[in-house]
Parts: sequence; C-alpha cells; structure tokens
Amino acid sequence: MARRKSSCRYCGKQGHTRRNCKDYKDYLKREIDGGSYWAKEEYKRMTQTKCSYCQTYGHNRRVCDGRKEDIKTNTQEVYDARLKIREKVRDIGLGPGALVQYEASGWVEDEGYVRKMLIGPLLGIDWENITHYDWPDHSYFGHGRRSKCRVYHTQPAGAKTSSGWEPSGPYKVNWPAEYQGDTSRSASCIISPSHSEYEDKWFTKVACQKTAVAMVDESFNRKKKR
Repeated sequence: MARRKSSCRYCGKQGHTRRNCKDYKDYLKREIDGGSYWAKEEYKRMTQTKCSYCQTYGHNRRVCDGRKEDIKTNTQEVYDARLKIREKVRDIGLGPGALVQYEASGWVEDEGYVRKMLIGPLLGIDWENITHYDWPDHSYFGHGRRSKCRVYHTQPAGAKTSSGWEPSGPYKVNWPAEYQGDTSRSASCIISPSHSEYEDKWFTKVACQKTAVAMVDESFNRKKKR
C-alpha cells in the first residue's frame, strides 16, 4: 500500500509541509517587512535551529556557549572541592579499609522491626559523583547527597532479606560524623581509621569535567520536566 503524500496546511498542495512551503515563507517575509513581530519569530522558528539548553536560535545544545561555560564553571568547583575533601578524609582516616559504624534497619526473627548499629570495612568513596555539594559547609550538603561512602555490609543473623534488610555486600552509608563535624547529624562514625590513599585518577580535571557534564545535564533535565 502506497504511503499517502503529506499536504501543506497553508497552500493545500501535496508533497511538502507548511514548514517547507515557499508560499508561506514569502507570506512571512511580507509580514516582516510590515513590522510584524510574530512573523519574525515564526520565520526564525522555521528556518533556524533552536538550542534546547539556552532557548535561543542559531545553534544547538551540543555547541551551546552557555552550556560550555556552565560545564567549565562546575568543573573548576568540583576539582577544588575534591582536593579539599581528599585532604579532609586523609586527616580523619576515612581511607579504604577503615572500620565504620553505620545504621541499618529491617526485620529480625524474634525481635521484629529493629534498627541496628553495625560495623563494616570501608570499601571506598563514590568519587565519580563527588562534587562541591559534598563539602560540609555547602548549603546543599545533606539534601539527599550524603550516601557517598561504601562499606561491606554483613546481614545480621536471623534477618530476612525480604523484610527490608540489604543482603551482605557493598552498602551505601552517609558521611561519618567526623567528616560532617557534627555528631548529631549522623549515626555513622569511624571506629578504626585508615590512612590508605585513593587513586589519583579521581582528582584530575578530566575526571572532574565528566562529573560536571553530568551535573549540568541533570540540572537541565530537571528544569525541562517542570
């Protein structure tokens, strides 16, 4: 079955749409010459690319100068923050292998639903997603961004995985109290420090730029959904 040809909603002819209609464009040009602001914007919309990031015409999101500038700014902020955070975790002994106390909850046989303080070795920090928002003095710190440490979680004896308990394995926990500088804000704390170093690859401008790109795009997508 042959496909039906599209027809123009302006001139009624088949084989093109209004966007590609020469008669419609000629009409818009006449209106522009007459001082029509609407015709000017309509002609621009039909003939130029609109950037989905900055909402201006003449380029797309991939080459948008505004997006590039935002990425550059965030890259520098992430880079500076990671260097400060690395120094802080060195000072408090939050290196791989440190023993960290953390809170977990779930159902335990003969006990019911309980919260338990457990201890596990620190596997590492989620450096790939560490930004300037993870510095304790930042105004956004604590807004759903604290679970950046990974410990090896051991499921308590008698616990049921189907009732809230995570199975034994890597488990994300909040920054410990020593990092936050306020014991009232976190149930996590360091039991036995470790001063092992983290890989240098997380503290380069290239690694920080990848995180900055993800931040900018995530912020853009959130605004787009509103």
